[in-house]
Amino acid sequence: MHSIAVRFTIVFALLQISILGLAHEFWLEPISFFKKKTCVRFRVGEHFDGKNWTGDFNKVGMLNLVNFQSQNSVDAQGALSKPGDSLKIKLPFQGTQALVYASTNSYIELDAEKFNAYLQEDGLAEIAAWRKAHGQDTAKGKEYYQRCAKLLLQNGKQTTPVNFPTALALDIVPHTNPYSISGTTPILFSVYFMQRPLAKAEIKTWHIHKEQLTTTTIQMTNGTFSLPVSPEGKWMVSLVKMVENRADSRADWQSYWGSLVWGYF
Repeated sequence: MHSIAVRFTIVFALLQISILGLAHEFWLEPISFFKKKTCVRFRVGEHFDGKNWTGDFNKVGMLNLVNFQSQNSVDAQGALSKPGDSLKIKLPFQGTQALVYASTNSYIELDAEKFNAYLQEDGLAEIAAWRKAHGQDTAKGKEYYQRCAKLLLQNGKQTTPVNFPTALALDIVPHTNPYSISGTTPILFSVYFMQRPLAKAEIKTWHIHKEQLTTTTIQMTNGTFSLPVSPEGKWMVSLVKMVENRADSRADWQSYWGSLVWGYF
């Protein structure tokens, strides 16, 4: 079911450089996952080991803290006033809650070779096939993209439900709270796109424990996927969804980059 993704070769590194950083993962990472007051960094990069973003509140489309009963909006303009700022927050709920972030749209153009490589690398083979079938595989890739990041945080010992979709355009939802497990446990996940179940996608998983990175690639074909999770280190699940852009004539495509992060420190 799972296939190990080979991500540490020179060829792969050159590929990442060639697509101008668009394929960099984006995620939210706290100093601690288990404190009522914490600092959250907006991270971008490869191998689950990135750098702080260069954005500020102008890049925030949505920033909320939510639990299974309620949500609190975060003052992005007050908290992220300068490019590259981290977010200092006090968790408003007892138990498990999610910090959810959606960026505003960004625009990028890539030449055909780089765009085609990016489509293949990030599991967007259907888009690549459509471009080839319509004679567009030699054309530039013109794209809007939006980040959709979710971070699970814990306040206190009680674990509360996390099996609900949020307002994110691309949302990864665990059926079991990963903070409720005591040993390695298969966790089932669903993916929602525009608040509807997404049946098919390429899922990438990332786990760092004792400075060792393990990655897998999962082909989701029935709307859910399972991942064995151990309560150690930090974890990320990510995917990309791309659709035809119909908002204007500037871009041909609109993509959404989803990530879910949790950890045990």
